[in-house]
Amino acid sequence: MFEQLFQRPSALARHQNAPYAEERARYLSHCLQQGYSRTTVLYLARELLWVARKLSVYPDLRLTLAQIETVAQ
Repeated sequence: MFEQLFQRPSALARHQNAPYAEERARYLSHCLQQGYSRTTVLYLARELLWVARKLSVYPDLRLTLAQIETVAQ
């Protein structure tokens, strides 16, 4: 998935090697299948990378979907 979005080796490696790579790739693939524009998916990829890095600092953190939605709003 990341190979479809990023041409620069450094950007590709950054996304492939960051936490939750499989989950992020699956979500981005889903977004493309739903018809999201490439620009939107690139934006989402960058945002998800930021979130994944922040979440990885707290490996024992358990969040519910409701908690994540509250913070997102």
